[in-house]
Amino acid sequence: MKINIFFNFFFEKIYLFFNNLMYNRIEGGGNYVSKGNQEK
Repeated sequence: MKINIFFNFFFEKIYLFFNNLMYNRIEGGGNYVSKGNQEK
């Protein structure tokens, strides 16, 4: 039971980490494209 709870907690942290990583990547790309269009 303890192992299951620990695994769920660990998995949730990994999931949130990758979720934030992908979101920041998409946001960064969007900002980069917007800046490029403004310069033109």
